[in-house]
Amino acid sequence: MQDISYTSKLTRAEDGRPLALNYYIVANGGEPGRYGVKIIEKNSGEQAMAFDLTTKAHRICELVEKLSRNCVTPACLMDVLTDWL
Repeated sequence: MQDISYTSKLTRAEDGRPLALNYYIVANGGEPGRYGVKIIEKNSGEQAMAFDLTTKAHRICELVEKLSRNCVTPACLMDVLTDWL
């Protein structure tokens, strides 16, 4: 497994505390390649991961772009993925 840094976002939680979110694509080489996502909130250390979401690189890029654009946190990742799948 390889974590590929995608982007970072600075935002605020509903209660006003700062959030530093890092988004990653998780890649597992092989044929076919398998991709997932990981989000880390740096201030608290909270993180969430989901593996083997797709074998298509363009789909995982679209997903992680949506996650970062909407500042999805580790706590919300699984709910968002349920809707995405």
